Formats: sequence, C-alpha cells, structure tokens
Amino acid sequence: MTTLEAIDTSKAEDLRGFVRDHEVCWETIVHRDVGPRGVASVGYDVVLLARCRERPCDPGGSGALALFAGLAQLAGAVIPDRPADDIRIAAFEPAFRLRAQGDWQPEMQLVIEIRHDHDYFDAIDDDERTCVRGLERALAEWGVQHEAWSRKK
Repeated sequence: MTTLEAIDTSKAEDLRGFVRDHEVCWETIVHRDVGPRGVASVGYDVVLLARCRERPCDPGGSGALALFAGLAQLAGAVIPDRPADDIRIAAFEPAFRLRAQGDWQPEMQLVIEIRHDHDYFDAIDDDERTCVRGLERALAEWGVQHEAWSRKK
C-alpha cells in the first residue's frame, strides 16, 4: 500500500497507487443557494471520496488528515492552472462519509467548488459546465471512478 506521506503529484505512479489503494471516486453535484430571487443553481461541487483503510478509523486523526492531503494532491493535479471560473477546495471536515455506493465503508471527502467569477446568483453557464467536464475527464485519466469503485475497470 502506498504511504500517503510519500505521494507527490510529480510522481504519477504514486498518485495512481493512492487512487487504487483508497478506491477514490468522484460525484458531481449541482450547488444550489437561496438568493434574492429564490433558490438558484450557482455552480458545481465535485466531491472526491477516498476509502479509509485504517482501523479503527478516526475522522480527526492523522490517517484522516493524510487521506485529505492525498485527495488535495489529486485535486491539485486536475485543477487547471488558469481556471475559467472560481475554483477552490473546501476546508477539511473531520468526518467520514458512509454511502451505499461505497458499501457503507468510511470515506474521507474533499469538495472542489466551482462557482461563477461574476454575479454569484447568475444561472450556471457554459464556463462552469466546461470547467466541470474538464475536471471529470482529468479525474478519469488518473483512474478515479465515477460514484462507485469497480475492480472491473
């Protein structure tokens, strides 16, 4: 198993090993917010999820922080150098996610937030759609799987 401390985005095989070892998946969610005209779709959240292999899993422990750091390195590898829109990585949350798609196993989450670089409550436009599709393609190139891990891929 790849040690998380040794992962460096310049070492593609280490990062790919992290993706495999922790069965990293992604989900894309439309982000909605309440504004002056009601609920508006204001961007996307690309959620990266890595399975915790450490037992017992401590969501505030060093293993969880290392998982988040690995996900952050992956995010850094797929976020474009000059994003068309505002892209940021949400703060670390000391909590594991349990999902049916992840066989109810604890997963660490990192959220890449894609928002407008102009009026926040404007409708999602082609810039955001193009940005999220580019991130999804880049994640797939790193071996990250959509929604649920399948060993068949």
